[in-house]
Amino acid sequence: YIINECDVVGHLIAIMDQKIENAELQSAGCKIFHLLCLDSTGLEAACQESSIRVILQALEVYAHVTELVADACEALAALASLMIQLDDPYIGDVVDDAIELC
Repeated sequence: YIINECDVVGHLIAIMDQKIENAELQSAGCKIFHLLCLDSTGLEAACQESSIRVILQALEVYAHVTELVADACEALAALASLMIQLDDPYIGDVVDDAIELC
C-alpha cells in the first residue's frame, strides 16, 4: 500500500486550527495543492480549511516524497510573492522554509 501524499495533506488540513481568512491567499493555497496533487479528489473540501502551515507541510512532503524539489520551490516562491503583496504575517515562515528546502 502506497501512502498518497495528497491524502496526508488532506488529513493535515482537516486537523489544522488556524485558517486562512484572506480569500486570495486561500485560493493560492488551493492552486498549489492542485499543482502538487494532480489527482485532487478530496482536496476540494479540504482547501476550505487550508492554512499557510499546512501548505508549507504539503510542499515539504511533496518535495521529499517525489524528489521534485524544483516544483516545490517554484510553488513556495509563488506563495511567498503573493504573501508579500498581502503583507501576510506568516511570510517569515515561508521564507525560512524556502531557504531550508531550496
